[in-house]
Amino acid sequence: MAKNMWPKLFDGKELTITEADLEMANRMTFGLDPEKFAVGKVWPLAWHQLRRTGAVVVV
Repeated sequence: MAKNMWPKLFDGKELTITEADLEMANRMTFGLDPEKFAVGKVWPLAWHQLRRTGAVVVV
């Protein structure tokens, strides 16, 4: 697992990509980089993902 930059803010276990996470991400986003987005890797959070997640959840 990748080093958690904010150990008190994010739980690395909760940020680990599952099969279901990857399936949903591939449905929502074409061309995800398999080097970054793979089962067992930590989800690489950035402002774009946070904003998009909020938009998807609200809709």
